[in-house]
This record gives sequence, C-alpha cells and structure tokens, in this order.
Amino acid sequence: METAEPLRKTRAIMLSDIMGYSRMMGEDESLGLRLLEEHNSLCVPLIKENRGQVLKFIGDAILSSFESASDAVHCAITVQRALARRNASRPDQEKIVIRIGIHIGDVVFKDGDVFGDGVNIAARIEPLAEPGGIAVSQTVYDMLKARPEIQTISLGPKELKNIKDAVNIYKVLVEAQEGRAGGALPAGNAA
Repeated sequence: METAEPLRKTRAIMLSDIMGYSRMMGEDESLGLRLLEEHNSLCVPLIKENRGQVLKFIGDAILSSFESASDAVHCAITVQRALARRNASRPDQEKIVIRIGIHIGDVVFKDGDVFGDGVNIAARIEPLAEPGGIAVSQTVYDMLKARPEIQTISLGPKELKNIKDAVNIYKVLVEAQEGRAGGALPAGNAA
C-alpha cells in the first residue's frame, strides 16, 4: 500500500478533553455515552463555525486545527461559554466540563493522522487549564497580546512531559470575555 507524502503546515492546534470522563463511564456507561454524544454535537459545529477542522476524536477528547491562533482562541471561548450555559440548568452528574489547551506550531499530516510538536505541546497544555478553562502557549499569546478583546493571565513557565524546553503558559479569562460585551472590563491583557 502506497502512502501519501507527509504534509507539513503551521497550525493552531486545540485539544479539548472532558474532565472525569473515565470515572463517569465507570459509574454510568449509558449516561457517559449520551453526554459524549451531546458534547460532540455541541462542539463540532462550533469548531467549524470558527473556521476550524476536527482532526480526530481521541476517546472523550477532540483534536482540531485552525489556520490562526485568533480563530482557535475565539472557538475555545465560544465552546466554554456554550457549555457553561448548558450546564447551568443541569444536575452535577449531567454537567459536561472540559479543559482546552492551544498551541501553534508545525504539524505533519500523514495517512489521515496528525503528528508533531504542535500536537504534543497542545496535549501537554490542556491539563494545565482550569475546569471550564483555556490554557495557551507563549506562541499563541504572542499572536493575541495586542487584541484587547482577549484577556489573559500568565501562569509562568511550565515543564511539559517529553518537551525539551519549558513553555510559558497563559490562562485565557473566559469569564472576562462575557463581561466585555457589557463594557464592564478595561481593554488590554493582564499578563
């Protein structure tokens, strides 16, 4: 079987992962499967609406790609806000809480899969996000720091498993994005 030549591109990679999903599946498999289906049906259209592409599903995680850091972060904010609205009317056992990590870098597309540091770093950043939160790398922050509508706080340099150098991580203030619509928050980044 002949394989296609690998295709290398610079992309913003977003990895979102449902918190506590393995435990949920162990306690109530039918509920876990229903919530996963609901999660995917909510997230996939929002990824596409924000000019993203779903690369693959990894259990309860979604790996997606965007041409710009701005599109990826705006998508992440949109997803987290949509889930927060959904969760507001649900009992605790039916809430879907995710963490999102975003990095921009080179990735290699080969044989229907994606590889490279861009993917690996996004996967290592995701667990650093708070429940319902978004964490981004220094590279993503550098592309967004002049955008007053996206506010961040520096979490400092973090050692990431199997990544050679420490990576500066920033928390995106999802809750601040909602306040900005009402003009309650000042422009600029808190980093």
